[in-house]
Amino acid sequence: MTRAAYPSLAEIDATIDHWVERLPDWVARSEVGRSLQGRPITLVTLGHRAGNPDHRPAFWLDAGTHCAEWAGMAAAVDALDRWGAEVEAGGPLADWLRSHTIYLVPCISPDGYAAMLAGAPYIRSTLRPPPDGTVRTGWSPEDMDGDGVVRLIRWKHPAGPFVIDETEPLHMRFRTLDDSATDAFFVAEEGRFVQWDGVRWTGAPREFGLDLNRNFPGNWRPFTMFGMDAGAFPGSAPESRAVIDALAARPNVSAAITLHTFTGCLLTAPYSASSPLSPADIKLMQSLARDCVAHTDYAAIPVHPAFTYDARNPIGGVFADTVATVFGVAGYTLEIWDPFAAADVKPKNTAHFFSDPDPTVLLGLARRFASEPGTKPWTPLAHPQLGDVEVGGLELQRTIRNPPEDRLPTELDTVFRIVDRARRVLPRVGCSVTVKPRGPDQADLHIVVENTGYLGTAGLEQGARVGRVPGIRVTVEGPDGTVATRSLDQLDGWGQTRTGSGSMPFMPNLPTRGHRAHVTIPVSGSGPWTVSWHSTRAGRGTVEVVRS
Repeated sequence: MTRAAYPSLAEIDATIDHWVERLPDWVARSEVGRSLQGRPITLVTLGHRAGNPDHRPAFWLDAGTHCAEWAGMAAAVDALDRWGAEVEAGGPLADWLRSHTIYLVPCISPDGYAAMLAGAPYIRSTLRPPPDGTVRTGWSPEDMDGDGVVRLIRWKHPAGPFVIDETEPLHMRFRTLDDSATDAFFVAEEGRFVQWDGVRWTGAPREFGLDLNRNFPGNWRPFTMFGMDAGAFPGSAPESRAVIDALAARPNVSAAITLHTFTGCLLTAPYSASSPLSPADIKLMQSLARDCVAHTDYAAIPVHPAFTYDARNPIGGVFADTVATVFGVAGYTLEIWDPFAAADVKPKNTAHFFSDPDPTVLLGLARRFASEPGTKPWTPLAHPQLGDVEVGGLELQRTIRNPPEDRLPTELDTVFRIVDRARRVLPRVGCSVTVKPRGPDQADLHIVVENTGYLGTAGLEQGARVGRVPGIRVTVEGPDGTVATRSLDQLDGWGQTRTGSGSMPFMPNLPTRGHRAHVTIPVSGSGPWTVSWHSTRAGRGTVEVVRS
């Protein structure tokens, strides 16, 4: 894939096919569902085929929940390219993928993504039509000048709320009491009125208003904002249903990142003040988020209270929150690209900026991106309904929502650094067995299981709490069949110890549960015995022992 351009669906597929063909023992593709228009939703599995990759500790990475956030798709495919190249070169990742797995879904909303690449007006996620009973009447975005980009349209009127900024002619600033009515404009997305009465200037409901990142089960609730909705019920969209089912079918996943834009941060739990996650899980996730963004210019930000539109009305149905609260997986949202930092005009609160933007920040963004290739100066246009208007402004897709293409490689470097650090946090259980004779024909098998990973064997403690992850199972089989099966408790990871009993280095303590467990099983004869252990999220294996 060309790293300085946003990939088409065909280029994404070609990249996947390339690595499946070059590394058939390491890379596989499967279809986890179909979009509303019948496009495949592809899952790529990276892991050595010797054994079952679904039985190993796994990391999940996806993109394209919001189809306008093109940098996510680019970063997902870039990660596949880098991981594939490292495996092909025989690097350390090859050894890692013999005992771990990566799942990658490069585009969850392929219909919307294809439409936006072809020049459609802004689409949040999918091409789901308006809910039954919705009448679309009013202003509807559309490319009116035929250049393949929907920018802005303006026309003069004394009731208009905008005027031309005196310092940046491209920018339309808010009108104040000091401005003359003769200088006032109405400004909207480029478009036209549909089913218009010829009088009222009002906006139509969005043609495709579903926000897929409000359609997942975690804390789902009816939702409307900026003309978008959460769907009829959790998983009502085929795309969200496919992703939920794919994750549910892979309980070995213990850490996940979903790629979005924009802000330049890694969003972490909690998503609300009433999150079902325990304080220990929240503390662990926040510490891990800071570790993942280390040595980058990205920040780790808890959604509540630092990244909420309205703290009194938390947003539900978010995928990362669902991953954590429903599945007990350490799930994060990585917001790629920070246009504010690029323009040196950081808002006090990025989430609040969308509903109450700071005029200084708006002007700074306009100035920073006015010279980008997709920017168009205000150009006269004969509008079929309004008469003489002007069309112009930024191409938001390659300035604000996503980085300009010449900045894309730098962003991809940062994103890969973060996701590649995140995949290293998985739990990993090993086992040792000591044979202790108790007589000529009797012995005890002293079995110790140990977790050396960052995360505990349940992922988050929420994983065990919601019944997604049972304890560790140990089985002993001898020449005559099964001798015994025992269940052991979950094991801590070193990240849990670091944020728990070891969180104060001047006064550290050892944990209550710890990273080891053991069981002693009596056996008879001289063996051999096969000791097997199984942890849903921390791997499985066997040890062959004989009485010496």
